[in-house]
Amino acid sequence: MSGPINRLFLLSALTVLALAGSWGQMALAAPPMVKKIETQSENGKFTLRVFLTAGIAPNIFPLAAKSKNPRVVVDFEKAAGLRSLPAKIETSSALVRAVRVGLHRGSRPKVRLVLDLVPGYLYQVDQWFRRDLNSYILVLTAR
Repeated sequence: MSGPINRLFLLSALTVLALAGSWGQMALAAPPMVKKIETQSENGKFTLRVFLTAGIAPNIFPLAAKSKNPRVVVDFEKAAGLRSLPAKIETSSALVRAVRVGLHRGSRPKVRLVLDLVPGYLYQVDQWFRRDLNSYILVLTAR
């Protein structure tokens, strides 16, 4: 077989191979990973630092803000977490009792951090991302 049909077949085969290689690389690309979580309490504020392998903006929202068990949830969608991460981080903070860590696997992976707050305060949350360190920082204060 020679001529235009053979060239078309060869071009099509090369295109399929090139696409398959791209898809294979995308499938092998690792999701952002939560490597380490640190907390710090001082001067009436609580600081949470999350160290990642890549930049990813979390979803953050309050839960049961006016209840006896107020919480702040920080979700890192499409992220994975090291199995060595603790399930719970106790704190000495007057604002945060503990930070619970959930690793959700499967088709919709995420790492969920739940800050169990001390009731009776009006909280303010400030947050930012340090690109140079791939770290997310949340600072919680009470008003």
